[in-house]
Amino acid sequence: MTGMDTAMTIGAFARRTGLSVTALRFYDRRGLLRPAGVDPTSGYRRYGVDQISRAELLRELRLLEMGLAEVARALEAGPDERRALVAAHVDRLEIRTARVRHRAHSLRNLDTKDTTMYDTTIDLRVDELRRAIRQVLPAAGTDPRAPHLMTVLLTSTDGGLRLVATDRHRLAVRDLAVAGDTGAVVGVVPSAALAEWLDDLAADDTATLTRDGDELVATAGARRAGIPIVPVDFPDHRPLLEPAAGADELVVARDTLLSALRSGGQGPITLVGGADELGLESADRVQHVAASGRGPNERTVLDLGYLTDAVAATVGAEIVIETTGPLDPVVFRSADDGTFVSLVMPIAT
Repeated sequence: MTGMDTAMTIGAFARRTGLSVTALRFYDRRGLLRPAGVDPTSGYRRYGVDQISRAELLRELRLLEMGLAEVARALEAGPDERRALVAAHVDRLEIRTARVRHRAHSLRNLDTKDTTMYDTTIDLRVDELRRAIRQVLPAAGTDPRAPHLMTVLLTSTDGGLRLVATDRHRLAVRDLAVAGDTGAVVGVVPSAALAEWLDDLAADDTATLTRDGDELVATAGARRAGIPIVPVDFPDHRPLLEPAAGADELVVARDTLLSALRSGGQGPITLVGGADELGLESADRVQHVAASGRGPNERTVLDLGYLTDAVAATVGAEIVIETTGPLDPVVFRSADDGTFVSLVMPIAT
């Protein structure tokens, strides 16, 4: 790299490395992949060609479900130590997989079938779109006095499709990577009809999304599924997705946190920061979940149902929790690739 003029934009670097733009920003904040330079006026990040191999290694390590601390160690390790770290991690995964298979076999009778692996590039799989819909729907509004919030926004991003839902108390954003040009903004659709939108399409179908007049259409072969586009102004969610200056970050294991939230606590949940842990205080119990990072520095009270929905919808093994103050939104990001973000507003006490 001879200078900033020859460096890649964050969008170009994302396409070259298979990491989303959101993921690159996240890995920058965590110190795992710093940009080659940042424009002092615009704040735009630039990456060099010599950073591609590190980015691809980071991506592969995260696809192996390595935790952030282990990834950081592997990135700085020499070849022999890195191979040993990967081998030890894979051994743990294989043990876990064997346990899951054993439990599944004991719970059901499994037919012996050939599993077809799809090795072709697709625009958008129906099952991925269904999963994304399920993740954002809990945050959609239900109050008929605010019909513009009883919707979900489907919009194009840099190399992907974004789904957004909000009821003012929370916000859910899910990004899907797709092949080819995503085009312009797709539209706003009613949340009540979204859950059944793709029922006529098979889960393993490849869907092509098009706008046909006042309808959003998913086409897979000869099958077609349409949903009306509603003429409402959806709130601008983009400013909320940028990390707040001075935000505290905690990284926690998704399943551990979800298990704690579902263990029977009642009423609002108060988040309390501690040394390498996150405290969860409810009316009838206090729990502590192992974490890395820092925060929240002040007690933050959240609705238990909203908090559980946000954690359940995240993607990957670890969650980043960002807090800035007791009355500011608490942000939940999927640490693996940044493709899911949820904001939950605190409860005033």
